[in-house]
Amino acid sequence: MFSILADAVLIAHLAFIIFVIFGAVIIWYFKCVVFLHLPSLIWALVVEFFPQCPCPLTPLEQFLRTQAEGTAYEGGFIDRYVGSLIYPSIPLEMHFWAGILLFVFNGILYGFYFLRLKKQ
Repeated sequence: MFSILADAVLIAHLAFIIFVIFGAVIIWYFKCVVFLHLPSLIWALVVEFFPQCPCPLTPLEQFLRTQAEGTAYEGGFIDRYVGSLIYPSIPLEMHFWAGILLFVFNGILYGFYFLRLKKQ
């Protein structure tokens, strides 16, 4: 049961990350999503710029994995699942640059969105 819950947290965590990255696209079609996306984006930026503030889903998943398997992984979600696909270990400066990239990408999307609203 704990393993299933840990997997559910893993999927929710991944869905949250995808939403944070691409949520600004959704607001083009569903304006009310902005009230969910902006706080999510701010939280993700805090986690990226201040690694000492871990996402609460990471310790939850680690706890559930420990209960299910007796051991849990070290580090954060990005380091464990996403980062290992791109590079073996993520140095702290990569978190900073990922945060910058996330900020700039979403800034551009929101900029286009507000320009479109202004033209209407």
